[in-house]
Amino acid sequence: MKVIAIIIALVIVGLTLAVIATKKGLLKDRDQDGLPDIIEDKVDDVKEKVEDIIEDVKDKVEDVKDDVEDVIDGIKEAIKKPTRKKPGRKKKQPAKTPVTPTKSDKGYYKSKRQAKKKL
Repeated sequence: MKVIAIIIALVIVGLTLAVIATKKGLLKDRDQDGLPDIIEDKVDDVKEKVEDIIEDVKDKVEDVKDDVEDVIDGIKEAIKKPTRKKPGRKKKQPAKTPVTPTKSDKGYYKSKRQAKKKL
């Protein structure tokens, strides 16, 4: 806050000195409004530069807006496109004859196994 107060004070002092110098005739004033021509010219130059910058920024914003709309349209189109069906494995055909358990298969898991004796 102190920095802003100091800057404002310096600007006021500078403008006061410029007006006093203009009244005494040290600085030229063509239109007799009390402000030196040097300051008026600088202010006009700064205004022109700011207006040019504002126009450039507006143009760039419009370009970015158009680019974003193009991207959004592309995304919408990509979502609408159907996906390609990927080839998968062929389905196995069912066996012609049903598989029936054999005699050896029937009791293998149900019966208790005996441990083999070591020699």
